[in-house]
Amino acid sequence: MKFVLVMDPIQLRNFKTKEPMLLRGQNGELSELPPITHHDFNMDYVCSQAGFGKGGVEGVRRVNKINALFIDAKPGEYVAVEDADYAAVLKTVNEIEWTQPLIGAQLVPFMDAWEKALDQVFDATIAVPSNGSKEAHVQV
Repeated sequence: MKFVLVMDPIQLRNFKTKEPMLLRGQNGELSELPPITHHDFNMDYVCSQAGFGKGGVEGVRRVNKINALFIDAKPGEYVAVEDADYAAVLKTVNEIEWTQPLIGAQLVPFMDAWEKALDQVFDATIAVPSNGSKEAHVQV
């Protein structure tokens, strides 16, 4: 089991102007591209890769599992991912061929979260002496 830290959404930006990237709607109107969540990254950039679905029905089930794990996950939370699913995602993350590397470069925090997944996450209560004993909840 691996524990993946859910990252904050990322607003894609123009590298030169630092302005948010724009999307042209069907009526020709321009609007800001919505921020990309960790779930969006997993679905749009990992699970959509042809190699991710290898293994017949197991590959397709893996897409459903990753979707279910991340769809409601909040930034700062850890998501527990089975070893086989983690290995498949990490392999895919490391093999993505970016047709638009300037977008991929901005999504590195999501890739880093997969690469730096933890083997365990635990909660600890520690006593901090200061005018008596106070407790602090720390997630490591």
